[in-house]
Amino acid sequence: MAKYGGFRLLERVGVYDQSGIVKHVPGTKEDVFKNTQLNLIDKRRLMRFLMFAVGEFEENKELKDQYDLPFDEFLKTMFSLNDEVTATIIYSIAYCFSPSGMCLYSKGGHLC
Repeated sequence: MAKYGGFRLLERVGVYDQSGIVKHVPGTKEDVFKNTQLNLIDKRRLMRFLMFAVGEFEENKELKDQYDLPFDEFLKTMFSLNDEVTATIIYSIAYCFSPSGMCLYSKGGHLC
């Protein structure tokens, strides 16, 4: 008798918001634009960050002189993201434990 394990990809990711409710984190461009909790401007800002994150960003102009900036400040300053979207990125995409952790690209190799 043999036992087999099955593996599946994550179907969705969620984060707790300040009120203790689990909110779904969009996983695709379609999910971002179907999301009713974000206005159109926030959706565009989020997509701008996501396109930056998946690209070759080591030589990107957004990173110039930003290596020592905490990750949350980087997101707010460079992409004009609000606190809620910033917190979602920090916890669900970057897997940071602290909102003011160092950026993923910091010179010291800190992830957050």
